[in-house]
Amino acid sequence: MPVVTQQSTTLLFNAKQAQNSFITVSNLMGQTLWQQHYAAQNGYNQIPIHLDNAPAGVYIITLQTKEIQWQSKILKH
Repeated sequence: MPVVTQQSTTLLFNAKQAQNSFITVSNLMGQTLWQQHYAAQNGYNQIPIHLDNAPAGVYIITLQTKEIQWQSKILKH
């Protein structure tokens, strides 16, 4: 089930060690709307995802680290 939001959401994840990570927000057509490099710290990390200027629709958040690649859907209304 997708996360529902109007403006923004927060990506929470636990890293086993400090490492580089990449966060991408794309639409269902695969077009990248937002991408950010993030220096994840050992332990829990919080990354705000802002969709203020994006139109209503379904988006895919991808988190990629050395350890994992994770995806989730966001529904912006």
